[in-house]
Amino acid sequence: FILEGNRRIGYIYMPAFYTEWEKAGAPGSANDVAREILKLKQERIEGLILDLRDNGGGSLQEAADLAGIFIDEGPLFLARDNRGRVDLIKDPNRGVIYRDPLLVLVNGNSASASEFFAQAIQDYRRGVVAGSATFGKATSQIVLPLQRSRAEVTQYVKLTTHMYFGLDGRTHQGRGVRPDFTLGDSDGLSEREERLLNYLEPHSVERNVSYDPWPLVALDDARNASRDRQARSVGFETVGHLTSELKDRMEDLDEVDLELHAFFDTLHPLQVLAEKYRTAAYRSQDVYRVRNHAHEQRIESMDDHRRELNTERRSVIAEDIYIQESYFILNDCMAL
Repeated sequence: FILEGNRRIGYIYMPAFYTEWEKAGAPGSANDVAREILKLKQERIEGLILDLRDNGGGSLQEAADLAGIFIDEGPLFLARDNRGRVDLIKDPNRGVIYRDPLLVLVNGNSASASEFFAQAIQDYRRGVVAGSATFGKATSQIVLPLQRSRAEVTQYVKLTTHMYFGLDGRTHQGRGVRPDFTLGDSDGLSEREERLLNYLEPHSVERNVSYDPWPLVALDDARNASRDRQARSVGFETVGHLTSELKDRMEDLDEVDLELHAFFDTLHPLQVLAEKYRTAAYRSQDVYRVRNHAHEQRIESMDDHRRELNTERRSVIAEDIYIQESYFILNDCMAL
């Protein structure tokens, strides 16, 4: 999509780092994003918002390939196995596809491969990350059967095999990737951080890594401008109040009665609050006009159902207060 306002900004939503697991080397999500970027570049976009909210991860190789679209050849992150051996994971491809300003939008449900990508963008100072702290999963696991016999296996164990680290040797395990720009409390509906799901302590590794980050840009003025806009925003204010109330109610739920009527009486007020939250996060404002690139317009002209779905999606993008603020932030950063 293209957001047309003071500047022409591209927008891509990426729900997962998907790939064809059974076919090595098959094109996946990074390849699809690269093709969309090329289409957006034909429209002469001046910046790009890559939306990774609620992206739970997927293929780590796809995350590395996606980083390679924005970063020239070089190291991306470190991996330590359960024997203590540390390997360097690199961008496999020389050159970049996109060099212009970049903003990565994340929330508390952005996990695993999403976090590796966001951290690589921060390490290289290639773009800015906006939203809230990510999930905090910097490990990988395998599932093994506990029984050695060929009979039907009924018991399994999940083993952590690797922990991952940024180029500075620190891990985001249990704490998440911290955004450069904080946007309200976009993940406040549930406490799902990795630190609450397992007991792996974050560690660090020592290894000299040589890489060439982009020039340092002072972001203080842009951060202050973003805070001021959010403080004046009815949408962000309402979301903050609803999030606080919803958290308080959920913390009071020590147990839930599963009898049908009691269950409904317990959860219905929470559903009402959650719906108010979603409504507050979408407000019609004259910030930008959302349109398709030329290739999508041609496809839509031949597919009524696709055009209907696309019209709905454009409306959501136009009213999403987090995308609106991301648009403002990217504009401010481009003016520095």
